Amino acid sequence: GGNSNIGNIIKRAEDVSSWVITMILKEGKARERSGMMTRMIKIAESMRVTNNYQGLSAIMRGLKNESVNRLQWTKKGVSKEVMKIYQNFEELMGRENNFGKYRAAFEKARPPAIPWIEVHVRDMDRIEQCVWLRKEVKKKGRELVMVNWESRVMLYNEIVDVLKYQPVGYAFQYVHQISNLIAFKDNIKNMNEAYNKSLLVEPKNVSEFY
Repeated sequence: GGNSNIGNIIKRAEDVSSWVITMILKEGKARERSGMMTRMIKIAESMRVTNNYQGLSAIMRGLKNESVNRLQWTKKGVSKEVMKIYQNFEELMGRENNFGKYRAAFEKARPPAIPWIEVHVRDMDRIEQCVWLRKEVKKKGRELVMVNWESRVMLYNEIVDVLKYQPVGYAFQYVHQISNLIAFKDNIKNMNEAYNKSLLVEPKNVSEFY
């Protein structure tokens, strides 16, 4: 059902984030990691251009992971122009004002578009948990259970905002060879393992790295 589909989308995003981390950390030299980081930021840029905010968030989550974010010598090899793109995405997908910049961008997006699912699922959960869907009212000594109409409207509007993009799909052609390159089965599964790998490729307090 719908819940399993959402679960699959979120799991896919986690796989993409792990893939980003794995691809960067597997490079042995700083300049090669810089090149890989640049490619990942460029992929994120393509996600933004095509209004794929779920994909953009997944790649950004990988780039912002502690095991990647600490790689100062890797970042030094990324051009200022590319790092500016990264910083713009950090701002766009930031938590400030309840993800306000993302929400504004998504509202203006023309289909096809893919929302940042986790944000909208969080909204729906908050509506259900913080605004009662049913409320008890005492009237003439009797306790009546009534539907909280305002919360139903809020939930409806949240669902409609996401579903309005569903009818329009992307006209991309599936390329089997590219799909095989994204080998999620080779991902680093454990974040402790990722951080240890990060320390191995760029130890702390190193004054110069190649």
